[in-house]
Amino acid sequence: MFGTPGREGMTLIGALLLLLLVAAGVACWWYWMEGRKPAPGSVEAVRAAADGGDAAAAVRMGQMCADGLEVEQNYLQSAMWFRKAAEQGSAEGKYQLGRLYEEGAVTENGIGVGQDWKKAAGWYKSAAEQGYADAEWKIGLCLRDGKGVEKDVIWAKLWLEKAALQGHEEAQAALEKLKAGIQEKDDPLVTEQMAAEDGDVVAQCHMGQRCFRGEGVPKDEVAGATWYRKAAEQGYAEGECRWGDCLRMGRGVEKDEAAGVEWYRKAADQGHVGAKYRLGECFRLGQGTRQDVQAAQQWYYEAAEEGHAGAQRTIGKYLMAAGDKKGSLGWLQKSAEGGDAEGQYYLALCHQKGLGTAKNPAAAKQWLRASAKNGYVAAQSALNALERNTGGLPVRARQGDRNAQYELGKELVHSRDEKEQAQGLAWLGKAANAGVVEAAVWLGNYYERKNPQESFHWWSRAADMGSPEAQWQMVRLCQKGEGTPQSDSEALRWARKVAERGDEEAMSFVADCYANGRGCRRDYEQAKRWYIRAGERRNAERMERLAAEHKQSFNNLKRK
Repeated sequence: MFGTPGREGMTLIGALLLLLLVAAGVACWWYWMEGRKPAPGSVEAVRAAADGGDAAAAVRMGQMCADGLEVEQNYLQSAMWFRKAAEQGSAEGKYQLGRLYEEGAVTENGIGVGQDWKKAAGWYKSAAEQGYADAEWKIGLCLRDGKGVEKDVIWAKLWLEKAALQGHEEAQAALEKLKAGIQEKDDPLVTEQMAAEDGDVVAQCHMGQRCFRGEGVPKDEVAGATWYRKAAEQGYAEGECRWGDCLRMGRGVEKDEAAGVEWYRKAADQGHVGAKYRLGECFRLGQGTRQDVQAAQQWYYEAAEEGHAGAQRTIGKYLMAAGDKKGSLGWLQKSAEGGDAEGQYYLALCHQKGLGTAKNPAAAKQWLRASAKNGYVAAQSALNALERNTGGLPVRARQGDRNAQYELGKELVHSRDEKEQAQGLAWLGKAANAGVVEAAVWLGNYYERKNPQESFHWWSRAADMGSPEAQWQMVRLCQKGEGTPQSDSEALRWARKVAERGDEEAMSFVADCYANGRGCRRDYEQAKRWYIRAGERRNAERMERLAAEHKQSFNNLKRK
């Protein structure tokens, strides 16, 4: 019953044993591979994530290197990780890098980052512009004390206010002290802001305009709308009109067209010509009120007779549509002379086509140029078309005028016609190859996300032509390997070109390369020289010590 198994039985047993051995081998390999994986949260795992482009992980690595947590304390490495995060847009990375430069973080053996208030302030400002409260506080202090930036109490106050609104306690305390101690009352901006805060309606409107445009203060539509509202609530016609704009267009406040119309009425009742024109627009378009062409024309005429260029242009267009060409021409002439870009454009068409006047190509060109200069896009296209028929830009481009090629290329690439866009790129390429550095820079920017290799080609051309912007781009592209093989030595070569123009940031980059042997042989003496040129005295002294230690070690080896 239990006799010796036959040949078939032995074969089956062998196969089973082989399967068991293979399974055991796979299991061992799996356990070995799992053992090689870094544990979640470990230094290896964080470093791998940071190397893979995780900005938060890069910040974490920077903090670990700065604090000496699970790795040797190394502020240079910390700065490297924070910079990596910052270059990926991390506000925290920018802030932490700013802190290193502010504190001049150096370990006991002299390795670290030299104090540099200018760089600190630059990184704080960049992070603050992303709404990072700690950075808003820090840049506020820099501006208050004039550290790394020109002292500016108004900007300091505004940045501290932004941080304070986010509940930042240190910023709130600094803001109170600043308000209590402002002495620069002879500064026009400070005087104007204080007057606005005291209820001066003219100053309030000026502050509103500053906030909307970012003139002397951070651009902030909510703050701008608030200033206009304060002036409006005191019955100031300009404030009523501007507050009406905010409500009608939803700028800095929730959109409410009907409320905007009511504020326009208040201002118009006081004779505000801009408010009258706006009421004409609202009735014409049915914004915040019923659509009523007759009421719109009534308000337009009132505003036009009081010299409003936009209203004069609108009346001119109404009359042209009604067939009154001579009447139209008169109003368009007034509008154009008042500086209205659209009015200048329509007046040019009258001269070009002989509407209400004899044809006058010279006058048409004159008004088209004025309109284009004032930013009216259709005027530039019409002017180019007119010049095509009179030996203008295209003719000069075809004759080899490289500047005309550049201008024509810029015009055509913005066309909606794909064929014209392609022609525009071709003209820009001709201009760049003929030595127009602006054309090469334009193409480098244009292709950056579309075609990295093509972008690199044009940045390289612009850099060879001496463009500092392009040379800095070459540093970045070579360092990251975008559109070209990664090369630290090429990045260093281009950085030296920028540094030799006197750029301190480039000098610092070159010094770091020599200090760390990145793209070159490590050379403490060269690093020292570049740190001195960059104004980083502490780093230069550190390089001097390291050079001396390196020389001593070499001499000791020779004696042995």
